[in-house]
Amino acid sequence: MNKHILDKEVQEYIQANRMLDPFTIAFQKSPFEHVSSSELAAQIDGWQRACKKLPTWAYSPNIYYPDRINLEQCSSEHTALVKQSLIRKGSKVVDVTGGFSVDSCYMAQEAEIVVHCELNESLSQIVKHNAEQLGVRNLVPLFIDGVKFVEAQEDDSLDYIYIDPSRRVNNTRVFLLEDCEPNIVALQDMFLRKARYVISKISPLMDINLALLKLKHVKLLYVISLDGDCKELLFLQDRYHEGETRITAITSFF
Repeated sequence: MNKHILDKEVQEYIQANRMLDPFTIAFQKSPFEHVSSSELAAQIDGWQRACKKLPTWAYSPNIYYPDRINLEQCSSEHTALVKQSLIRKGSKVVDVTGGFSVDSCYMAQEAEIVVHCELNESLSQIVKHNAEQLGVRNLVPLFIDGVKFVEAQEDDSLDYIYIDPSRRVNNTRVFLLEDCEPNIVALQDMFLRKARYVISKISPLMDINLALLKLKHVKLLYVISLDGDCKELLFLQDRYHEGETRITAITSFF
Protein backbone atom coordinates (compact mmCIF):
# COMPACT_ATOMS: atom_id res chain seq x y z
CA MET A 1 0.00 0.00 0.00
CA ASN A 2 1.53 3.29 -1.14
CA LYS A 3 0.28 5.87 1.35
CA HIS A 4 1.36 8.72 -0.95
CA ILE A 5 -1.70 7.85 -3.07
CA LEU A 6 -3.75 9.33 -0.24
CA ASP A 7 -1.95 12.70 -0.43
CA LYS A 8 -4.37 15.55 -1.07
CA GLU A 9 -2.92 16.56 -4.43
CA VAL A 10 -2.83 12.94 -5.65
CA GLN A 11 -6.46 12.38 -4.69
CA GLU A 12 -7.41 15.62 -6.45
CA TYR A 13 -5.60 14.45 -9.59
CA ILE A 14 -7.36 11.06 -9.50
CA GLN A 15 -10.75 12.71 -9.09
CA ALA A 16 -10.10 15.17 -11.92
CA ASN A 17 -9.03 12.38 -14.29
CA ARG A 18 -11.21 9.49 -13.20
CA MET A 19 -13.31 9.50 -16.37
CA LEU A 20 -10.25 8.99 -18.59
CA ASP A 21 -9.08 5.67 -20.00
CA PRO A 22 -6.73 4.16 -17.37
CA PHE A 23 -4.41 2.95 -20.16
CA THR A 24 -3.92 6.56 -21.24
CA ILE A 25 -2.89 7.50 -17.69
CA ALA A 26 -0.58 4.48 -17.44
CA PHE A 27 1.46 5.57 -20.46
CA GLN A 28 1.82 9.18 -19.38
CA LYS A 29 4.53 10.51 -17.08
CA SER A 30 3.32 10.73 -13.51
CA PRO A 31 3.25 14.29 -12.11
CA PHE A 32 4.14 12.89 -8.66
CA GLU A 33 7.53 11.79 -7.42
CA HIS A 34 6.29 9.02 -5.14
CA VAL A 35 3.32 7.73 -7.14
CA SER A 36 3.86 6.02 -10.49
CA SER A 37 1.65 6.40 -13.54
CA SER A 38 0.66 2.72 -13.24
CA GLU A 39 -0.49 3.32 -9.65
CA LEU A 40 -2.56 6.31 -10.75
CA ALA A 41 -4.08 4.22 -13.55
CA ALA A 42 -4.90 1.43 -11.09
CA GLN A 43 -6.77 3.83 -8.81
CA ILE A 44 -8.75 5.26 -11.72
CA ASP A 45 -9.52 1.78 -13.01
CA GLY A 46 -10.60 0.76 -9.51
CA TRP A 47 -12.97 3.71 -9.21
CA GLN A 48 -14.52 2.99 -12.60
CA ARG A 49 -15.12 -0.64 -11.66
CA ALA A 50 -16.52 0.35 -8.28
CA CYS A 51 -19.09 2.76 -9.75
CA LYS A 52 -21.46 -0.05 -10.67
CA LYS A 53 -20.35 -2.85 -8.37
CA LEU A 54 -19.52 -0.86 -5.20
CA PRO A 55 -21.21 2.55 -5.34
CA THR A 56 -20.73 3.18 -1.60
CA TRP A 57 -16.97 2.87 -2.09
CA ALA A 58 -16.95 4.79 -5.38
CA TYR A 59 -18.74 7.82 -3.93
CA SER A 60 -16.88 7.96 -0.63
CA PRO A 61 -13.78 10.18 -0.44
CA ASN A 62 -10.21 8.89 -0.03
CA ILE A 63 -10.96 5.27 -0.86
CA TYR A 64 -7.89 3.22 -1.78
CA TYR A 65 -8.45 0.59 -4.49
CA PRO A 66 -6.50 -2.69 -4.52
CA ASP A 67 -5.23 -4.71 -7.47
CA ARG A 68 -7.75 -5.42 -10.21
CA ILE A 69 -8.03 -9.11 -9.30
CA ASN A 70 -9.22 -8.22 -5.78
CA LEU A 71 -11.98 -6.05 -7.23
CA GLU A 72 -12.96 -8.71 -9.74
CA GLN A 73 -13.21 -11.38 -7.05
CA CYS A 74 -15.02 -9.38 -4.37
CA SER A 75 -18.78 -9.44 -3.87
CA SER A 76 -20.98 -6.68 -5.18
CA GLU A 77 -22.94 -4.60 -2.70
CA HIS A 78 -26.12 -6.30 -3.96
CA THR A 79 -24.90 -9.78 -3.02
CA ALA A 80 -23.30 -8.54 0.21
CA LEU A 81 -26.75 -7.48 1.39
CA VAL A 82 -27.81 -11.13 1.34
CA LYS A 83 -25.01 -12.05 3.75
CA GLN A 84 -25.95 -9.10 5.96
CA SER A 85 -29.52 -10.44 6.20
CA LEU A 86 -28.22 -13.68 7.73
CA ILE A 87 -26.37 -12.00 10.60
CA ARG A 88 -28.11 -11.55 13.94
CA LYS A 89 -27.74 -8.30 15.85
CA GLY A 90 -24.82 -8.16 18.25
CA SER A 91 -23.10 -11.31 17.00
CA LYS A 92 -19.41 -12.14 16.62
CA VAL A 93 -18.25 -12.93 13.07
CA VAL A 94 -14.94 -14.09 11.59
CA ASP A 95 -14.37 -13.61 7.87
CA VAL A 96 -11.79 -16.31 7.26
CA THR A 97 -10.81 -15.33 3.72
CA GLY A 98 -11.06 -11.54 3.96
CA GLY A 99 -10.36 -10.03 0.55
CA PHE A 100 -11.51 -6.48 -0.19
CA SER A 101 -13.96 -6.66 2.75
CA VAL A 102 -17.25 -5.86 0.99
CA ASP A 103 -19.05 -8.74 2.72
CA SER A 104 -17.33 -7.97 6.03
CA CYS A 105 -18.38 -4.32 5.93
CA TYR A 106 -22.02 -5.23 5.33
CA MET A 107 -22.06 -7.96 7.98
CA ALA A 108 -20.53 -5.45 10.39
CA GLN A 109 -23.69 -3.34 10.14
CA GLU A 110 -25.51 -6.08 12.08
CA ALA A 111 -22.72 -7.71 14.08
CA GLU A 112 -21.05 -6.51 17.26
CA ILE A 113 -17.65 -7.27 15.73
CA VAL A 114 -16.31 -8.70 12.48
CA VAL A 115 -12.74 -9.98 12.39
CA HIS A 116 -11.39 -9.73 8.85
CA CYS A 117 -8.52 -12.20 8.25
CA GLU A 118 -6.29 -11.62 5.24
CA LEU A 119 -2.98 -13.20 4.18
CA ASN A 120 -2.02 -10.27 1.92
CA GLU A 121 -0.51 -7.63 4.21
CA SER A 122 -0.96 -4.76 1.76
CA LEU A 123 -4.62 -5.67 1.19
CA SER A 124 -5.18 -5.88 4.95
CA GLN A 125 -3.80 -2.33 5.29
CA ILE A 126 -6.08 -1.14 2.49
CA VAL A 127 -9.10 -2.69 4.21
CA LYS A 128 -8.20 -0.99 7.49
CA HIS A 129 -7.91 2.40 5.78
CA ASN A 130 -11.14 2.03 3.82
CA ALA A 131 -13.11 0.84 6.85
CA GLU A 132 -12.07 4.02 8.65
CA GLN A 133 -13.16 6.14 5.67
CA LEU A 134 -16.50 4.32 5.50
CA GLY A 135 -17.08 4.63 9.25
CA VAL A 136 -17.12 0.86 9.88
CA ARG A 137 -15.69 0.99 13.39
CA ASN A 138 -16.39 -2.61 14.42
CA LEU A 139 -14.40 -4.20 11.59
CA VAL A 140 -11.06 -5.55 12.84
CA PRO A 141 -8.64 -6.28 9.96
CA LEU A 142 -5.90 -8.77 10.83
CA PHE A 143 -2.94 -9.81 8.69
CA ILE A 144 -3.29 -13.48 9.61
CA ASP A 145 -4.21 -16.95 8.38
CA GLY A 146 -7.95 -17.09 8.99
CA VAL A 147 -8.11 -20.85 9.51
CA LYS A 148 -5.35 -20.71 12.14
CA PHE A 149 -7.10 -17.78 13.82
CA VAL A 150 -10.36 -19.74 14.08
CA GLU A 151 -8.53 -22.85 15.34
CA ALA A 152 -7.07 -20.77 18.17
CA GLN A 153 -10.50 -19.64 19.41
CA GLU A 154 -12.36 -21.45 22.17
CA ASP A 155 -15.20 -23.74 21.15
CA ASP A 156 -18.54 -21.94 20.82
CA SER A 157 -16.89 -18.53 21.22
CA LEU A 158 -18.07 -17.27 17.81
CA ASP A 159 -21.50 -16.87 16.30
CA TYR A 160 -20.67 -16.94 12.57
CA ILE A 161 -17.77 -18.01 10.40
CA TYR A 162 -17.85 -16.65 6.86
CA ILE A 163 -15.65 -18.15 4.16
CA ASP A 164 -15.17 -17.66 0.44
CA PRO A 165 -12.83 -20.49 -0.61
CA SER A 166 -10.66 -19.92 -3.67
CA ARG A 167 -11.63 -21.88 -6.77
CA ARG A 168 -8.18 -21.33 -8.26
CA VAL A 169 -5.32 -23.39 -6.85
CA ASN A 170 -1.79 -23.15 -8.27
CA ASN A 171 -3.22 -21.09 -11.16
CA THR A 172 -5.61 -23.92 -12.06
CA ARG A 173 -9.37 -23.66 -11.68
CA VAL A 174 -10.88 -26.46 -9.58
CA PHE A 175 -14.45 -27.72 -9.63
CA LEU A 176 -14.72 -29.97 -6.57
CA LEU A 177 -15.55 -28.41 -3.22
CA GLU A 178 -12.80 -30.30 -1.40
CA ASP A 179 -10.20 -29.06 -3.90
CA CYS A 180 -10.85 -25.40 -3.07
CA GLU A 181 -8.66 -23.52 -0.61
CA PRO A 182 -9.37 -23.60 2.25
CA ASN A 183 -11.00 -27.05 2.12
CA ILE A 184 -14.31 -26.34 3.84
CA VAL A 185 -15.35 -30.00 3.65
CA ALA A 186 -12.39 -31.02 5.82
CA LEU A 187 -12.69 -27.97 8.09
CA GLN A 188 -16.45 -27.95 8.70
CA ASP A 189 -16.40 -30.00 11.93
CA MET A 190 -13.85 -27.65 13.47
CA PHE A 191 -15.74 -24.59 12.24
CA LEU A 192 -19.02 -25.85 13.71
CA ARG A 193 -17.36 -26.35 17.09
CA LYS A 194 -16.19 -22.74 17.12
CA ALA A 195 -19.40 -21.17 15.80
CA ARG A 196 -23.02 -22.22 15.51
CA TYR A 197 -23.27 -20.93 11.94
CA VAL A 198 -20.95 -21.26 8.96
CA ILE A 199 -21.70 -19.24 5.82
CA SER A 200 -19.89 -20.35 2.66
CA LYS A 201 -19.83 -18.45 -0.61
CA ILE A 202 -19.43 -20.98 -3.42
CA SER A 203 -19.01 -20.66 -7.18
CA PRO A 204 -22.21 -21.23 -9.21
CA LEU A 205 -20.20 -23.77 -11.23
CA MET A 206 -20.22 -26.12 -8.25
CA ASP A 207 -22.63 -29.08 -8.28
CA ILE A 208 -25.33 -28.19 -5.72
CA ASN A 209 -26.41 -31.77 -5.05
CA LEU A 210 -22.81 -32.89 -4.52
CA ALA A 211 -22.14 -29.94 -2.21
CA LEU A 212 -25.21 -30.78 -0.11
CA LEU A 213 -23.95 -34.36 0.23
CA LYS A 214 -20.56 -33.17 1.50
CA LEU A 215 -21.62 -30.29 3.76
CA LYS A 216 -23.36 -31.09 7.04
CA HIS A 217 -26.31 -29.33 8.65
CA VAL A 218 -27.07 -27.04 5.68
CA LYS A 219 -30.16 -25.12 6.72
CA LEU A 220 -30.35 -22.59 3.88
CA LEU A 221 -29.04 -22.33 0.34
CA TYR A 222 -29.36 -19.10 -1.60
CA VAL A 223 -28.86 -19.09 -5.36
CA ILE A 224 -28.00 -15.45 -6.07
CA SER A 225 -28.35 -13.93 -9.54
CA LEU A 226 -27.59 -10.41 -10.70
CA ASP A 227 -28.93 -9.08 -13.99
CA GLY A 228 -29.88 -12.60 -15.01
CA ASP A 229 -26.41 -14.01 -14.31
CA CYS A 230 -25.95 -16.50 -11.44
CA LYS A 231 -23.17 -15.04 -9.32
CA GLU A 232 -22.84 -17.26 -6.28
CA LEU A 233 -24.24 -20.02 -4.12
CA LEU A 234 -24.52 -19.22 -0.44
CA PHE A 235 -24.69 -22.11 2.04
CA LEU A 236 -25.71 -21.56 5.67
CA GLN A 237 -24.76 -24.41 8.00
CA ASP A 238 -26.42 -24.49 11.41
CA ARG A 239 -24.81 -26.80 13.96
CA TYR A 240 -28.24 -27.86 15.24
CA HIS A 241 -30.07 -28.24 11.94
CA GLU A 242 -31.20 -31.67 10.84
CA GLY A 243 -33.37 -32.41 7.84
CA GLU A 244 -33.89 -30.83 4.46
CA THR A 245 -32.27 -27.68 3.13
CA ARG A 246 -34.46 -24.74 2.17
CA ILE A 247 -33.37 -23.47 -1.25
CA THR A 248 -34.19 -19.90 -2.27
CA ALA A 249 -33.43 -18.12 -5.55
CA ILE A 250 -32.67 -14.39 -5.30
CA THR A 251 -32.59 -12.20 -8.40
CA SER A 252 -31.43 -8.57 -8.35
CA PHE A 253 -31.09 -5.97 -11.06
CA PHE A 254 -28.92 -2.85 -11.20
